[in-house]
Amino acid sequence: MARLVSVSRASDRPVPLPLFLSALALVAISFFVLGPQSVDPDLFWHLRVAELVEADGPRPLVDDFSYNSGPERWIPYSWLAELGMQGAVRSLGATALFLLPLVCYVATVLFIALAVARRGRATLKGALIVVVFAALLLPFVGLRPATFAFPLCAFAVWAVAGMRRGGPRWAALMVLVPITALCANLHLYFLFIPALLVAWSVGAWSKRTFSGEREALVCVAIAATSLLVALAVSPFELGLLEVASYYLTNDVMVKSGAIVEMRPFYRLGPLVLIASAILVGWPLAGLIYRFRFKARYRPDQALLILAIVLLLALGRYAPLAAMILAPLAARYGAWPRLAPVTARRTSAVAAGLMLGLALYAGQILIGRSFGGELTPHLESKSGYPVAAARFVRDSVPRISGRLVNEMGWGGYLIYALWPEYQVMMDGRTQVYPEAFWRAAYVNATDASRLELIRRAAADVAVLPHGSAWADLLAVEPGWRRAYGDRVATVWINGATAPQTATGPGPSAQPPMRR
Repeated sequence: MARLVSVSRASDRPVPLPLFLSALALVAISFFVLGPQSVDPDLFWHLRVAELVEADGPRPLVDDFSYNSGPERWIPYSWLAELGMQGAVRSLGATALFLLPLVCYVATVLFIALAVARRGRATLKGALIVVVFAALLLPFVGLRPATFAFPLCAFAVWAVAGMRRGGPRWAALMVLVPITALCANLHLYFLFIPALLVAWSVGAWSKRTFSGEREALVCVAIAATSLLVALAVSPFELGLLEVASYYLTNDVMVKSGAIVEMRPFYRLGPLVLIASAILVGWPLAGLIYRFRFKARYRPDQALLILAIVLLLALGRYAPLAAMILAPLAARYGAWPRLAPVTARRTSAVAAGLMLGLALYAGQILIGRSFGGELTPHLESKSGYPVAAARFVRDSVPRISGRLVNEMGWGGYLIYALWPEYQVMMDGRTQVYPEAFWRAAYVNATDASRLELIRRAAADVAVLPHGSAWADLLAVEPGWRRAYGDRVATVWINGATAPQTATGPGPSAQPPMRR
Protein backbone atom coordinates (compact mmCIF):
# COMPACT_ATOMS: atom_id res chain seq x y z
CA MET A 1 0.00 0.00 0.00
CA ALA A 2 1.37 3.40 -0.97
CA ARG A 3 2.69 5.39 1.97
CA LEU A 4 1.41 8.96 2.28
CA VAL A 5 4.07 11.64 2.51
CA SER A 6 4.00 15.39 2.03
CA VAL A 7 6.13 15.42 -1.11
CA SER A 8 6.33 12.55 -3.58
CA ARG A 9 9.18 12.09 -5.99
CA ALA A 10 7.72 10.79 -9.24
CA SER A 11 4.47 12.73 -9.05
CA ASP A 12 6.48 15.93 -8.51
CA ARG A 13 8.59 15.50 -11.62
CA PRO A 14 8.19 18.57 -13.80
CA VAL A 15 5.79 18.71 -16.73
CA PRO A 16 6.27 21.36 -19.46
CA LEU A 17 4.23 24.38 -18.41
CA PRO A 18 2.59 24.97 -21.84
CA LEU A 19 1.46 21.32 -21.92
CA PHE A 20 0.23 21.64 -18.32
CA LEU A 21 -1.85 24.73 -19.08
CA SER A 22 -3.15 23.43 -22.41
CA ALA A 23 -4.32 20.16 -20.86
CA LEU A 24 -6.07 21.95 -18.00
CA ALA A 25 -7.74 24.39 -20.40
CA LEU A 26 -9.03 21.40 -22.36
CA VAL A 27 -10.34 19.80 -19.17
CA ALA A 28 -12.03 23.05 -18.10
CA ILE A 29 -13.74 23.39 -21.48
CA SER A 30 -14.88 19.76 -21.28
CA PHE A 31 -16.22 20.21 -17.74
CA PHE A 32 -18.16 23.27 -18.80
CA VAL A 33 -19.63 21.67 -21.93
CA LEU A 34 -20.67 18.51 -20.09
CA GLY A 35 -21.93 20.33 -17.01
CA PRO A 36 -25.51 21.53 -16.50
CA GLN A 37 -26.28 24.50 -18.73
CA SER A 38 -28.49 26.41 -16.30
CA VAL A 39 -29.52 30.05 -16.63
CA ASP A 40 -29.02 32.16 -13.52
CA PRO A 41 -32.40 33.56 -12.36
CA ASP A 42 -30.84 36.94 -11.58
CA LEU A 43 -29.59 37.35 -15.16
CA PHE A 44 -32.87 38.89 -16.28
CA TRP A 45 -33.16 41.72 -13.80
CA HIS A 46 -29.46 42.43 -14.40
CA LEU A 47 -30.35 43.01 -18.07
CA ARG A 48 -33.13 45.41 -17.08
CA VAL A 49 -30.81 47.28 -14.72
CA ALA A 50 -28.33 47.58 -17.59
CA GLU A 51 -30.98 49.44 -19.59
CA LEU A 52 -31.41 51.93 -16.75
CA VAL A 53 -27.64 52.36 -16.38
CA GLU A 54 -27.29 52.82 -20.13
CA ALA A 55 -29.97 55.51 -20.11
CA ASP A 56 -28.96 57.50 -17.01
CA GLY A 57 -25.49 56.27 -16.05
CA PRO A 58 -24.52 54.34 -12.90
CA ARG A 59 -26.34 55.89 -9.95
CA PRO A 60 -28.45 54.81 -6.96
CA LEU A 61 -31.93 53.80 -8.12
CA VAL A 62 -35.40 53.95 -6.64
CA ASP A 63 -36.86 50.57 -7.48
CA ASP A 64 -39.64 50.34 -10.07
CA PHE A 65 -39.55 46.61 -10.67
CA SER A 66 -41.59 45.58 -7.63
CA TYR A 67 -44.50 47.03 -5.70
CA ASN A 68 -43.16 45.61 -2.42
CA SER A 69 -39.69 47.18 -2.51
CA GLY A 70 -38.74 49.88 -0.04
CA PRO A 71 -38.60 53.59 -0.89
CA GLU A 72 -34.84 53.85 -0.34
CA ARG A 73 -32.48 54.03 -3.28
CA TRP A 74 -30.48 50.88 -3.94
CA ILE A 75 -27.01 50.56 -5.44
CA PRO A 76 -26.52 48.58 -8.69
CA TYR A 77 -22.93 47.80 -7.73
CA SER A 78 -22.46 45.34 -10.63
CA TRP A 79 -23.28 47.98 -13.23
CA LEU A 80 -20.24 47.32 -15.44
CA ALA A 81 -20.87 43.57 -15.53
CA GLU A 82 -24.53 44.27 -16.32
CA LEU A 83 -23.58 46.44 -19.28
CA GLY A 84 -21.24 43.71 -20.48
CA MET A 85 -23.94 41.07 -20.15
CA GLN A 86 -26.44 43.23 -22.00
CA GLY A 87 -23.99 43.94 -24.81
CA ALA A 88 -23.17 40.25 -25.14
CA VAL A 89 -26.84 39.22 -25.26
CA ARG A 90 -27.60 41.88 -27.85
CA SER A 91 -24.66 40.84 -30.03
CA LEU A 92 -24.61 37.08 -29.51
CA GLY A 93 -28.13 36.23 -28.39
CA ALA A 94 -28.37 32.91 -26.56
CA THR A 95 -24.72 32.17 -27.42
CA ALA A 96 -23.74 34.64 -24.68
CA LEU A 97 -25.21 32.27 -22.08
CA PHE A 98 -22.49 29.80 -23.03
CA LEU A 99 -19.53 31.75 -24.38
CA LEU A 100 -18.92 34.39 -21.69
CA PRO A 101 -19.08 32.02 -18.70
CA LEU A 102 -16.83 29.58 -20.58
CA VAL A 103 -14.14 32.21 -21.19
CA CYS A 104 -14.23 33.37 -17.55
CA TYR A 105 -14.19 29.80 -16.24
CA VAL A 106 -11.21 28.73 -18.35
CA ALA A 107 -9.29 31.90 -17.40
CA THR A 108 -9.99 31.23 -13.72
CA VAL A 109 -8.79 27.63 -13.95
CA LEU A 110 -5.60 28.70 -15.74
CA PHE A 111 -4.75 31.30 -13.09
CA ILE A 112 -5.33 28.67 -10.38
CA ALA A 113 -3.02 26.35 -12.35
CA LEU A 114 -0.31 29.02 -12.46
CA ALA A 115 -0.66 29.50 -8.69
CA VAL A 116 -0.31 25.74 -8.21
CA ALA A 117 2.82 25.49 -10.40
CA ARG A 118 5.82 25.93 -8.06
CA ARG A 119 8.61 28.11 -9.42
CA GLY A 120 7.11 27.69 -12.87
CA ARG A 121 7.30 23.88 -12.53
CA ALA A 122 4.11 22.01 -13.29
CA THR A 123 3.60 18.48 -11.95
CA LEU A 124 1.16 15.61 -12.27
CA LYS A 125 0.08 16.19 -8.69
CA GLY A 126 -0.62 19.85 -9.40
CA ALA A 127 -2.63 18.97 -12.51
CA LEU A 128 -4.87 16.56 -10.62
CA ILE A 129 -5.42 19.07 -7.83
CA VAL A 130 -6.42 21.77 -10.33
CA VAL A 131 -8.86 19.33 -11.96
CA VAL A 132 -10.50 18.67 -8.58
CA PHE A 133 -10.89 22.34 -7.75
CA ALA A 134 -12.07 23.15 -11.30
CA ALA A 135 -14.89 20.66 -10.81
CA LEU A 136 -15.80 22.26 -7.48
CA LEU A 137 -15.90 25.72 -9.07
CA LEU A 138 -18.20 24.72 -11.94
CA PRO A 139 -21.60 24.94 -10.12
CA PHE A 140 -20.98 28.62 -9.38
CA VAL A 141 -20.31 29.59 -13.01
CA GLY A 142 -22.97 31.20 -15.20
CA LEU A 143 -23.79 34.45 -16.96
CA ARG A 144 -23.70 36.51 -13.77
CA PRO A 145 -21.51 39.32 -12.40
CA ALA A 146 -19.70 37.01 -9.98
CA THR A 147 -18.39 34.96 -12.91
CA PHE A 148 -16.74 38.07 -14.36
CA ALA A 149 -14.94 38.59 -11.04
CA PHE A 150 -13.60 35.02 -10.73
CA PRO A 151 -10.60 35.44 -13.11
CA LEU A 152 -9.57 38.65 -11.36
CA CYS A 153 -9.67 36.98 -7.94
CA ALA A 154 -7.74 33.98 -9.29
CA PHE A 155 -5.12 36.35 -10.72
CA ALA A 156 -4.74 37.86 -7.24
CA VAL A 157 -4.16 34.39 -5.77
CA TRP A 158 -1.48 33.77 -8.41
CA ALA A 159 0.20 37.10 -7.66
CA VAL A 160 0.24 36.42 -3.92
CA ALA A 161 1.46 32.85 -4.48
CA GLY A 162 4.51 34.31 -6.21
CA MET A 163 5.68 35.77 -2.91
CA ARG A 164 6.41 32.34 -1.46
CA ARG A 165 8.95 31.86 -4.26
CA GLY A 166 11.47 34.43 -3.17
CA GLY A 167 9.78 37.64 -2.07
CA PRO A 168 7.33 40.14 -3.53
CA ARG A 169 6.95 40.36 -7.28
CA TRP A 170 6.37 44.06 -7.67
CA ALA A 171 4.97 43.94 -11.20
CA ALA A 172 2.30 41.34 -10.38
CA LEU A 173 1.44 42.96 -7.05
CA MET A 174 1.12 46.47 -8.48
CA VAL A 175 -1.24 45.16 -11.16
CA LEU A 176 -3.58 44.25 -8.29
CA VAL A 177 -4.43 47.95 -7.86
CA PRO A 178 -6.18 48.36 -11.26
CA ILE A 179 -7.47 44.77 -11.02
CA THR A 180 -9.23 45.62 -7.75
CA ALA A 181 -10.61 48.84 -9.22
CA LEU A 182 -12.04 46.94 -12.18
CA CYS A 183 -13.48 44.23 -9.95
CA ALA A 184 -15.18 46.85 -7.75
CA ASN A 185 -17.44 47.73 -10.69
CA LEU A 186 -18.21 44.08 -11.40
CA HIS A 187 -18.99 42.52 -8.03
CA LEU A 188 -18.47 42.84 -4.29
CA TYR A 189 -15.84 40.10 -4.61
CA PHE A 190 -13.35 42.95 -5.07
CA LEU A 191 -12.97 42.96 -1.28
CA PHE A 192 -11.39 39.51 -1.54
CA ILE A 193 -8.20 40.97 -3.04
CA PRO A 194 -7.34 43.34 -0.15
CA ALA A 195 -8.35 40.60 2.30
CA LEU A 196 -5.93 38.21 0.60
CA LEU A 197 -3.08 40.70 0.86
CA VAL A 198 -3.85 41.50 4.49
CA ALA A 199 -3.92 37.80 5.40
CA TRP A 200 -0.51 37.28 3.81
CA SER A 201 0.87 40.37 5.56
CA VAL A 202 -0.29 39.10 8.96
CA GLY A 203 1.49 35.81 8.37
CA ALA A 204 4.61 37.50 7.01
CA TRP A 205 4.80 39.92 9.95
CA SER A 206 4.56 37.06 12.44
CA LYS A 207 7.81 35.58 11.04
CA ARG A 208 9.69 38.34 12.94
CA THR A 209 12.33 38.72 10.25
CA PHE A 210 13.40 41.69 8.17
CA SER A 211 12.20 40.09 4.94
CA GLY A 212 8.90 39.14 6.56
CA GLU A 213 8.32 42.66 7.83
CA ARG A 214 9.14 44.03 4.38
CA GLU A 215 6.63 41.66 2.76
CA ALA A 216 4.01 42.65 5.31
CA LEU A 217 4.49 46.37 4.68
CA VAL A 218 4.36 45.86 0.92
CA CYS A 219 1.16 43.84 1.16
CA VAL A 220 -0.55 46.28 3.51
CA ALA A 221 0.41 49.23 1.32
CA ILE A 222 -0.91 47.56 -1.83
CA ALA A 223 -4.07 46.38 -0.05
CA ALA A 224 -4.82 49.90 1.20
CA THR A 225 -4.02 51.45 -2.17
CA SER A 226 -6.18 48.89 -3.98
CA LEU A 227 -9.13 49.50 -1.69
CA LEU A 228 -8.88 53.29 -1.82
CA VAL A 229 -8.48 53.38 -5.61
CA ALA A 230 -11.38 50.95 -6.05
CA LEU A 231 -13.69 53.09 -3.92
CA ALA A 232 -12.50 56.26 -5.65
CA VAL A 233 -13.17 55.03 -9.19
CA SER A 234 -16.52 53.44 -8.33
CA PRO A 235 -19.50 55.75 -8.90
CA PHE A 236 -20.87 54.57 -5.54
CA GLU A 237 -17.71 55.10 -3.43
CA LEU A 238 -18.35 54.14 0.21
CA GLY A 239 -21.77 52.82 -0.76
CA LEU A 240 -20.04 49.60 -1.81
CA LEU A 241 -18.89 49.00 1.75
CA GLU A 242 -22.37 49.78 3.06
CA VAL A 243 -23.92 47.18 0.74
CA ALA A 244 -21.32 44.56 1.68
CA SER A 245 -21.90 45.26 5.37
CA TYR A 246 -25.67 44.99 4.91
CA TYR A 247 -25.39 41.58 3.26
CA LEU A 248 -23.22 40.22 6.06
CA THR A 249 -25.04 41.71 9.05
CA ASN A 250 -28.60 42.81 8.28
CA ASP A 251 -29.96 40.91 5.27
CA VAL A 252 -32.55 38.58 6.76
CA MET A 253 -32.61 36.29 3.70
CA VAL A 254 -28.85 35.81 3.89
CA LYS A 255 -28.86 35.17 7.64
CA SER A 256 -31.84 32.80 7.54
CA GLY A 257 -30.35 30.47 4.94
CA ALA A 258 -33.52 30.64 2.85
CA ILE A 259 -31.28 30.99 -0.23
CA VAL A 260 -29.24 27.81 -0.67
CA GLU A 261 -26.22 29.59 -2.18
CA MET A 262 -25.94 31.79 0.90
CA ARG A 263 -25.79 28.97 3.44
CA PRO A 264 -22.43 28.17 5.05
CA PHE A 265 -21.02 24.80 4.03
CA TYR A 266 -21.90 23.18 7.37
CA ARG A 267 -25.61 23.83 6.68
CA LEU A 268 -25.63 22.18 3.25
CA GLY A 269 -25.81 18.58 4.44
CA PRO A 270 -23.39 15.92 5.67
CA LEU A 271 -21.80 15.20 2.26
CA VAL A 272 -20.83 18.84 1.71
CA LEU A 273 -19.59 19.05 5.30
CA ILE A 274 -17.37 15.99 4.84
CA ALA A 275 -16.03 17.21 1.48
CA SER A 276 -15.23 20.64 2.91
CA ALA A 277 -13.50 19.10 5.91
CA ILE A 278 -11.32 17.00 3.58
CA LEU A 279 -10.42 19.96 1.36
CA VAL A 280 -9.44 22.09 4.36
CA GLY A 281 -7.87 19.26 6.34
CA TRP A 282 -5.66 18.10 3.46
CA PRO A 283 -3.33 21.12 3.41
CA LEU A 284 -3.80 21.70 7.14
CA ALA A 285 -2.56 18.21 7.97
CA GLY A 286 0.48 18.74 5.76
CA LEU A 287 1.32 22.01 7.49
CA ILE A 288 1.02 20.48 10.95
CA TYR A 289 2.70 17.13 10.27
CA ARG A 290 5.71 18.17 8.24
CA PHE A 291 6.45 21.75 9.17
CA ARG A 292 5.29 21.98 12.78
CA PHE A 293 4.11 25.53 12.14
CA LYS A 294 7.61 26.92 11.57
CA ALA A 295 7.69 30.67 11.12
CA ARG A 296 8.51 30.56 7.40
CA TYR A 297 5.15 28.92 6.68
CA ARG A 298 2.99 31.35 8.63
CA PRO A 299 1.81 33.33 5.55
CA ASP A 300 0.33 30.11 4.15
CA GLN A 301 -1.23 29.37 7.51
CA ALA A 302 -2.85 32.82 7.44
CA LEU A 303 -4.22 32.13 3.96
CA LEU A 304 -5.64 28.83 5.18
CA ILE A 305 -7.39 30.63 8.03
CA LEU A 306 -8.86 33.10 5.52
CA ALA A 307 -10.17 30.19 3.42
CA ILE A 308 -11.81 28.66 6.50
CA VAL A 309 -13.42 31.99 7.41
CA LEU A 310 -14.83 32.32 3.89
CA LEU A 311 -16.32 28.82 4.06
CA LEU A 312 -17.86 29.54 7.46
CA ALA A 313 -19.35 32.86 6.31
CA LEU A 314 -21.38 32.15 3.15
CA GLY A 315 -21.71 29.31 0.71
CA ARG A 316 -21.21 31.69 -2.21
CA TYR A 317 -17.68 32.37 -0.94
CA ALA A 318 -16.73 28.74 -1.59
CA PRO A 319 -15.15 29.54 -5.01
CA LEU A 320 -12.88 32.11 -3.36
CA ALA A 321 -11.90 29.63 -0.66
CA ALA A 322 -11.18 27.02 -3.36
CA MET A 323 -8.81 29.43 -5.12
CA ILE A 324 -6.80 29.71 -1.90
CA LEU A 325 -6.93 26.01 -1.03
CA ALA A 326 -5.77 24.68 -4.42
CA PRO A 327 -2.14 25.93 -4.22
CA LEU A 328 -2.00 25.06 -0.52
CA ALA A 329 -3.15 21.51 -1.24
CA ALA A 330 -0.57 21.19 -4.01
CA ARG A 331 2.21 22.44 -1.74
CA TYR A 332 1.39 20.75 1.56
CA GLY A 333 -1.23 18.07 0.91
CA ALA A 334 -0.30 14.45 1.61
CA TRP A 335 0.32 12.43 -1.54
CA PRO A 336 1.16 8.78 -2.28
CA ARG A 337 4.80 8.03 -3.05
CA LEU A 338 4.77 6.73 -6.63
CA ALA A 339 7.53 4.79 -8.33
CA PRO A 340 8.64 6.27 -11.67
CA VAL A 341 7.00 3.45 -13.63
CA THR A 342 3.73 3.92 -11.73
CA ALA A 343 3.91 7.67 -12.29
CA ARG A 344 4.35 7.19 -16.03
CA ARG A 345 1.40 4.81 -16.13
CA THR A 346 -0.69 7.23 -14.09
CA SER A 347 0.24 10.03 -16.47
CA ALA A 348 -0.72 7.89 -19.47
CA VAL A 349 -4.07 6.99 -17.93
CA ALA A 350 -4.74 10.64 -17.02
CA ALA A 351 -3.85 11.76 -20.55
CA GLY A 352 -6.15 9.13 -22.01
CA LEU A 353 -9.01 10.19 -19.77
CA MET A 354 -8.47 13.85 -20.68
CA LEU A 355 -8.47 13.04 -24.39
CA GLY A 356 -11.60 10.91 -24.12
CA LEU A 357 -13.34 13.60 -22.08
CA ALA A 358 -12.40 16.24 -24.63
CA LEU A 359 -13.61 14.14 -27.59
CA TYR A 360 -16.91 13.40 -25.89
CA ALA A 361 -17.37 17.06 -24.96
CA GLY A 362 -16.58 18.06 -28.54
CA GLN A 363 -19.22 15.68 -29.83
CA ILE A 364 -21.78 17.18 -27.45
CA LEU A 365 -20.77 20.71 -28.41
CA ILE A 366 -21.07 20.06 -32.16
CA GLY A 367 -24.62 18.82 -31.71
CA ARG A 368 -25.67 21.69 -29.45
CA SER A 369 -27.18 24.89 -30.80
CA PHE A 370 -26.69 28.13 -28.87
CA GLY A 371 -27.57 30.61 -31.59
CA GLY A 372 -30.68 32.74 -32.00
CA GLU A 373 -32.54 35.12 -29.75
CA LEU A 374 -32.56 34.72 -25.98
CA THR A 375 -36.32 34.21 -25.45
CA PRO A 376 -36.82 31.28 -27.90
CA HIS A 377 -33.77 29.59 -26.39
CA LEU A 378 -35.23 29.95 -22.89
CA GLU A 379 -38.59 28.59 -24.04
CA SER A 380 -37.05 25.42 -25.44
CA LYS A 381 -34.21 24.73 -23.01
CA SER A 382 -35.03 26.14 -19.57
CA GLY A 383 -37.59 26.04 -16.82
CA TYR A 384 -38.65 29.68 -17.04
CA PRO A 385 -42.30 30.68 -17.65
CA VAL A 386 -41.78 32.03 -21.18
CA ALA A 387 -45.15 30.91 -22.57
CA ALA A 388 -46.97 31.92 -19.37
CA ALA A 389 -45.49 35.43 -19.56
CA ARG A 390 -46.60 35.67 -23.19
CA PHE A 391 -50.12 34.65 -22.14
CA VAL A 392 -50.18 37.36 -19.46
CA ARG A 393 -48.97 39.99 -21.90
CA ASP A 394 -51.47 39.06 -24.63
CA SER A 395 -54.57 37.84 -22.79
CA VAL A 396 -54.79 39.24 -19.26
CA PRO A 397 -56.48 42.61 -18.62
CA ARG A 398 -54.09 44.99 -16.90
CA ILE A 399 -55.81 46.85 -14.08
CA SER A 400 -53.42 47.27 -11.16
CA GLY A 401 -50.32 46.24 -13.11
CA ARG A 402 -49.24 43.89 -10.33
CA LEU A 403 -48.56 40.17 -10.34
CA VAL A 404 -47.90 37.47 -7.75
CA ASN A 405 -44.81 35.32 -8.18
CA GLU A 406 -42.14 33.38 -6.34
CA MET A 407 -38.66 34.79 -5.83
CA GLY A 408 -36.91 32.53 -8.35
CA TRP A 409 -39.07 33.74 -11.25
CA GLY A 410 -39.14 37.40 -10.30
CA GLY A 411 -36.10 38.26 -12.40
CA TYR A 412 -37.47 36.66 -15.56
CA LEU A 413 -40.91 38.24 -15.12
CA ILE A 414 -39.23 41.65 -14.77
CA TYR A 415 -37.41 40.96 -18.03
CA ALA A 416 -40.55 39.76 -19.84
CA LEU A 417 -43.33 42.00 -18.46
CA TRP A 418 -41.88 45.18 -16.94
CA PRO A 419 -42.89 48.05 -17.05
CA GLU A 420 -46.46 46.87 -17.78
CA TYR A 421 -46.36 44.69 -14.66
CA GLN A 422 -44.51 44.92 -11.37
CA VAL A 423 -43.51 41.73 -9.58
CA MET A 424 -44.17 40.73 -5.99
CA MET A 425 -40.48 39.91 -5.38
CA ASP A 426 -37.22 38.91 -7.02
CA GLY A 427 -33.66 38.02 -6.05
CA ARG A 428 -32.54 41.51 -4.98
CA THR A 429 -32.88 40.81 -1.28
CA GLN A 430 -31.50 44.21 -0.30
CA VAL A 431 -34.36 46.24 -1.80
CA TYR A 432 -37.19 44.64 0.21
CA PRO A 433 -38.05 45.38 3.86
CA GLU A 434 -37.23 42.74 6.43
CA ALA A 435 -40.91 42.43 7.38
CA PHE A 436 -41.77 41.43 3.82
CA TRP A 437 -39.17 38.65 3.67
CA ARG A 438 -40.26 37.32 7.04
CA ALA A 439 -43.88 37.16 5.90
CA ALA A 440 -43.00 35.63 2.52
CA TYR A 441 -40.26 33.12 3.39
CA VAL A 442 -38.31 33.30 6.65
CA ASN A 443 -41.23 33.00 9.09
CA ALA A 444 -43.89 32.38 6.46
CA THR A 445 -47.28 30.92 7.27
CA ASP A 446 -50.35 30.49 5.09
CA ALA A 447 -51.89 33.46 6.88
CA SER A 448 -48.91 35.75 6.28
CA ARG A 449 -48.72 34.84 2.60
CA LEU A 450 -52.45 35.30 2.12
CA GLU A 451 -52.13 38.73 3.68
CA LEU A 452 -49.44 39.64 1.14
CA ILE A 453 -51.63 38.41 -1.72
CA ARG A 454 -54.71 40.30 -0.55
CA ARG A 455 -52.76 43.49 0.11
CA ALA A 456 -51.24 43.35 -3.37
CA ALA A 457 -54.61 43.37 -5.19
CA ALA A 458 -52.73 41.88 -8.13
CA ASP A 459 -54.24 41.19 -11.53
CA VAL A 460 -52.51 37.89 -12.12
CA ALA A 461 -50.19 35.27 -10.63
CA VAL A 462 -47.51 33.28 -12.46
CA LEU A 463 -46.43 30.30 -10.37
CA PRO A 464 -44.74 26.91 -10.83
CA HIS A 465 -46.62 23.66 -10.43
CA GLY A 466 -46.78 22.56 -6.82
CA SER A 467 -46.16 26.05 -5.47
CA ALA A 468 -47.45 26.75 -1.98
CA TRP A 469 -48.60 30.13 -3.27
CA ALA A 470 -50.70 28.40 -5.95
CA ASP A 471 -52.29 26.19 -3.30
CA LEU A 472 -53.40 29.33 -1.48
CA LEU A 473 -54.87 30.86 -4.63
CA ALA A 474 -56.81 27.67 -5.33
CA VAL A 475 -58.94 28.27 -2.22
CA GLU A 476 -58.87 32.09 -2.23
CA PRO A 477 -62.17 33.61 -3.41
CA GLY A 478 -61.93 35.50 -6.70
CA TRP A 479 -58.90 33.72 -8.11
CA ARG A 480 -59.20 31.22 -10.97
CA ARG A 481 -56.69 29.23 -12.99
CA ALA A 482 -56.62 30.55 -16.56
CA TYR A 483 -53.58 28.87 -18.12
CA GLY A 484 -51.18 26.01 -17.55
CA ASP A 485 -48.30 24.32 -19.33
CA ARG A 486 -45.47 21.97 -18.35
CA VAL A 487 -43.64 24.81 -16.55
CA ALA A 488 -46.12 27.26 -15.04
CA THR A 489 -49.70 28.07 -14.16
CA VAL A 490 -51.39 31.46 -14.54
CA TRP A 491 -54.08 32.59 -12.13
CA ILE A 492 -56.35 35.59 -12.73
CA ASN A 493 -57.89 37.69 -9.97
CA GLY A 494 -61.56 38.07 -10.79
CA ALA A 495 -61.88 40.83 -8.21
CA THR A 496 -59.72 43.17 -10.31
CA ALA A 497 -60.13 41.85 -13.88
CA PRO A 498 -63.38 40.92 -15.68
CA GLN A 499 -63.32 37.26 -16.70
CA THR A 500 -64.81 37.94 -20.13
CA ALA A 501 -61.94 40.17 -21.27
CA THR A 502 -59.61 38.66 -23.88
CA GLY A 503 -56.92 41.31 -24.24
CA PRO A 504 -55.00 43.83 -22.21
CA GLY A 505 -57.15 46.56 -20.79
CA PRO A 506 -56.41 50.13 -19.70
CA SER A 507 -54.28 50.61 -16.66
CA ALA A 508 -55.73 51.97 -13.44
CA GLN A 509 -52.35 51.93 -11.76
CA PRO A 510 -50.85 55.22 -10.54
CA PRO A 511 -47.56 56.28 -12.12
CA MET A 512 -44.57 54.18 -11.11
CA ARG A 513 -41.89 55.60 -8.87
CA ARG A 514 -39.09 57.32 -10.75
